Amino acid sequence: NAGIRIWQTSEHDSIGYSDGETVERRLLEALRQCRDLSSTSDEVRQQIVDWPSEYHFSPLRHALLRPFSFSPSDRILEFGCGCGAITRYLGETGATVVAVEGNRLRAQIAAERCRDLPNVRVICDNLEDFEIPERFDTVTLIGVLEYAPVFVSGEQTVQRCLQKARQSLAAGGNLLLAIENQLGLKYFAGCAEDHIGLPFFGIEQLYGERTVVTFGRRALAEALASSGLDQLQWYYPFPDYKLPRVIVSDAAMTSPDFDVATLLLRTCSRDYRGAWLRTFDETLARRVVWRNGLLGDLANSFLIVASECAPKDSHQPFLAKAYNLSRQPQFCTEATFSRDESDRIYINRAYVDAGGRKIQNSELGRITHQLPTEDYVTGQLLLEELHALARHGWSLERLSCWAAPWLASLRNNSCPDRPDLLPPQFVDFTPFNAIRCEQGKITYIDAEWKANEPIPLKWVFIRGLAYSLDNVMQPIDHGSDRRSLIVEIGTRLQLTLGDEDFVNAEQWEVALQCYSGPQKAACGGLASVLDRPPGRTVPIHGALTEAVDALTENTNSRSWRITKPLRWGLKLVQAVVATIRHDRR
Repeated sequence: NAGIRIWQTSEHDSIGYSDGETVERRLLEALRQCRDLSSTSDEVRQQIVDWPSEYHFSPLRHALLRPFSFSPSDRILEFGCGCGAITRYLGETGATVVAVEGNRLRAQIAAERCRDLPNVRVICDNLEDFEIPERFDTVTLIGVLEYAPVFVSGEQTVQRCLQKARQSLAAGGNLLLAIENQLGLKYFAGCAEDHIGLPFFGIEQLYGERTVVTFGRRALAEALASSGLDQLQWYYPFPDYKLPRVIVSDAAMTSPDFDVATLLLRTCSRDYRGAWLRTFDETLARRVVWRNGLLGDLANSFLIVASECAPKDSHQPFLAKAYNLSRQPQFCTEATFSRDESDRIYINRAYVDAGGRKIQNSELGRITHQLPTEDYVTGQLLLEELHALARHGWSLERLSCWAAPWLASLRNNSCPDRPDLLPPQFVDFTPFNAIRCEQGKITYIDAEWKANEPIPLKWVFIRGLAYSLDNVMQPIDHGSDRRSLIVEIGTRLQLTLGDEDFVNAEQWEVALQCYSGPQKAACGGLASVLDRPPGRTVPIHGALTEAVDALTENTNSRSWRITKPLRWGLKLVQAVVATIRHDRR
């Protein structure tokens, strides 16, 4: 069908999987208006207005497959391509891509996303009916296997889905499978099952014979083995495979000198219903789970390379890869954690832009970008200490004690003749990038941003505290905003902060965010964080405690005691009425 750029058999029309026709028509129209359709396109990202558009347009989607190498000689079959987010990235590698999608409108959207890629074919067909004489080096099932009981007919639908993928592989080919973990840590923390929308649904095994289904690690391995795909390489996308920021290998999970928990500290799991209650702080729980060798089993998602024989090497070995794709395309980066020949862990950073114009440092005004080369540093991020402090029931005094060593380190690195200024490279010396090593020394890592002149120490202090407080699960109960809290912390640490300091900090933040962040983002994100009411997620037991305290206060009140006889009388009347009704029946 040349009019909508898809292939379709006469027997197949469409399947009933959709985000809703109104939503998907809007996605299609948005892509038609975009000139830059690339995987890192800021123009496409500007079309994000809700969760469906974020899922289909976020540049984080394709981070899932960036660790793997594809070339123009590769043949790739993508089952369940959806609206083409992954298809677009695969097509940009130059590989020959056949993308299969059962829903006609979604197939049309995928074809529109790839309209300038002649190496991509989009076919509208059902997975189990799809037939093609070609065999492929790579077959993908990304967010597809869980729907096998719904869209594959007959018995053993999961095995039939896997066998279909296996039959499509060329000799020595690999299946790339991504799926939620039934036993993911975020689901124990109270996040709803992603497909059903109910908490603990997967953990309690409430799936039916014809419902969506997910698996734990062992059950998934058994399903793959029973389908003839028993050679597995496991990877773990965090926070999940939908919007991954970090991909961790099995080798990293078993390396005692590589702190996976610290690496994952900035990856926050989401409940895609938007719910904010949690049973515990997942950030803190990850460290205990990692130390006990269970982080892989409790990862929120799996990414597996499976084959009949030993999987074909599709990448250089790595411990982990971390992606920052929330910036303008020119500044999107990939950080690879690897070992050298001497077993030393090092970090290699590179740009991932798919062809956007590189902004020269001379164009950036006050801020420049760099890719630092650095050795891997072990220790605990100050941000993780803040999470633990919050869970211990923090106070202004304890919070000030936590911030004191970091502020002291800022002061120790200030310009010799201007103690109120820091050298240009200290833009990002915040608790997100400050590690306390075993000797107690605080080390600055990940120094990507650099100013063209010395920077205000107070700006770094304000932005560091603002974003750190915004990250923790349970905020301190203080006033109506974080601005006054930061002022009080500064006062306790002999750092006076006035209105002009916040204005100056906002101006510097604008200089950073307007060049580094997506164009749609409002320049001046500090103000919204500083004025924001406390916290976006809280532990369930904390909310219950507040409810119990309120109830206790109410039941101890004078009015509650006075009305007690009336409540007992009402209960008596209700009991009599219920008895009469029962006797009549």
